[in-house]
Amino acid sequence: MTKKELSQLAALNREVAMYDKQIERLQTQINAERTSDTVHGSSPAFPFVLHSISLNGISDNVTTRKLQAKLSIAIGQAMLARERCVDEYNRLMGEIAKERDSITRQVLTYRYINGLTWPQVAAHIGGGMTPDGARMIANRHFDKSL
Repeated sequence: MTKKELSQLAALNREVAMYDKQIERLQTQINAERTSDTVHGSSPAFPFVLHSISLNGISDNVTTRKLQAKLSIAIGQAMLARERCVDEYNRLMGEIAKERDSITRQVLTYRYINGLTWPQVAAHIGGGMTPDGARMIANRHFDKSL
């Protein structure tokens, strides 16, 4: 397990967020294509009482169909990215679990799985841990992995 492999998890999480924003934007654009109309009708049996009926929906035009196609693609990409993210998370957590030292496991998890900064990692571990100390523990782990 390398530093680059651990950093990929954060990149995968950002990729998922990117697709989620794209999906949200496309859904907003599709909702902007909503249309409504009112028609008049009556019951099919006596007494024939005329009343108004409101119709709401999404207009069926080329623009809407293109947006819906893009939305379907973005949803598929987001699902794939989430699957990759979960697979990578599970793999990396398994690799971290193999580390014998508890502090090293904590440092790697806080930094590369949870995405904390070095000062945050040190604060979470406590016990006089400094940001530089946490960084050096991680670097020693990667140096011995080579």
